[in-house]
Amino acid sequence: MKIINEQYVFVIALLVLIASCDGHRKAESGNPGITLEEYYRLIQNEDYPEAAKMFSNRGHKLTDEESAKMEKRIKRITENHKRKHGIREVIIIEETLIGDHRTAFVKYNIVYNNGEEDDIKQAFEKIDEKWYLKIVTPYK
Repeated sequence: MKIINEQYVFVIALLVLIASCDGHRKAESGNPGITLEEYYRLIQNEDYPEAAKMFSNRGHKLTDEESAKMEKRIKRITENHKRKHGIREVIIIEETLIGDHRTAFVKYNIVYNNGEEDDIKQAFEKIDEKWYLKIVTPYK
């Protein structure tokens, strides 16, 4: 009986270990909040080309030319983060899926190392079963 109990404890410990080793959650997981977290991880690691590839425009992935422009825009945004001594934390407040679950909004809060905070709402769209941060262009 003691062997069965030891095996049972071992299996539970193994399952807990596996569950805790989630690693980096991937944007392909079907969750716009995870996509947002991945985006901020990339810009904190200064991987601007990969961060730029996470955007879409009007239902399409960005072209190489659009990605290059977005990369420059992300670098400028990151300079603002640096003036605030970097990002301490990104907190997902709310995710809202719209209609057929191909559009979403994520409301989140950025906490900077200097104590300042920004509340932001980001639109997302799903293309090829992957969430992209949607570029919202103002009406002319």
